[in-house]
Amino acid sequence: MQHRGLAHRDLKPDNVLLHSSIQESLEIRLADFGFAAQISRPKNDSKEVTMICGTSGYIAPEVLAGHGYSNKSDVFSIGSIMYALFTGNCLSGSRKLSEVFIDLNKKCEVNIKRDLKHLS
Repeated sequence: MQHRGLAHRDLKPDNVLLHSSIQESLEIRLADFGFAAQISRPKNDSKEVTMICGTSGYIAPEVLAGHGYSNKSDVFSIGSIMYALFTGNCLSGSRKLSEVFIDLNKKCEVNIKRDLKHLS
């Protein structure tokens, strides 16, 4: 996607699929490109790239600050997914939409002791 200048803009666990066509081989595939946008044009300030969309808890702080989407926004979303997989918690610590958008996603405060407590 990055080489094609595309941003998915809604990466979350629900949109990551595993596929196996042969035994002992596993492919990771992405689904739901409904919010995907072409971002490869320099200084692309179009509404398509700056409009906030996606799923709370996986949206990059720079997007919430109004700076628009880039490939880095998808990288943040992947990090949020990995965090959720390893800890069993949402990165923001809340599933309440207003809290995620207004506060927690912008701060990105991570509490490793709290979030990894179940592993000890």
